Amino acid sequence: MRSKVQVSRAETGKRGTDSYESANRDTRSTRHDANLEPKTRRSPDQLGHWHHSIPFQRDRLATGKLRLQVNQHRVQHVLDRIARDYFTNNTDAILRVNNSVKAFGKYTITKSSRSFQVYDRNTLAAEPSSSRIALCWCVADKYGHHNLAQRLLALDSEVERRRNEIEHYRHTLHHSQNPMLKSVVYDRLDQSRDTLKHVQEHLEECVNLAKYLHIRGFNNETARTIVTKTQSANY
Repeated sequence: MRSKVQVSRAETGKRGTDSYESANRDTRSTRHDANLEPKTRRSPDQLGHWHHSIPFQRDRLATGKLRLQVNQHRVQHVLDRIARDYFTNNTDAILRVNNSVKAFGKYTITKSSRSFQVYDRNTLAAEPSSSRIALCWCVADKYGHHNLAQRLLALDSEVERRRNEIEHYRHTLHHSQNPMLKSVVYDRLDQSRDTLKHVQEHLEECVNLAKYLHIRGFNNETARTIVTKTQSANY
């Protein structure tokens, strides 16, 4: 009897152990399958909302880029205006603005049909034949060399007169059939050429003097500015 009871108890314990191990295997298998599945599952409505939000995000990025470009354009426009105003009013700057030239903060040079016009503020001050003579006149007038300014205009006018005279003599020689008249015109043409060369040399000397005044004045102004800044820094 005892042996049968012991065998029965042993079989019962083995069955319990097998059942316990089987339950553990099922639990581990369930946990393993759960780890393989996504932690959060989106419903179809949530997935649809996520897909619809992508174009909205793209629109926001495009709008942000457009605003950045507009802001950059505005900043550049403001900087250009500040720089233009600064150089226009600068007493040492020569700046081209549209079809005119702003010189030294007070002179404006414009081109007319036959010459250049120099305005001191709003008053017509000179009418040279070229922009180079116009700038030289502005330099001479700025630094108070009024005799040089008048001589520039006088020599410039003489050069133009001699050129027109030479052109007239050439036209006469081309159309005249009178040998005596041609002989006289040839002599006058040679004299006008020599005079033109002489006047051009004097005009070039005045131009070089104006350039020297401009460079010297610019260097003096630069040195004065450096000294002023140094003194201010020391204080």
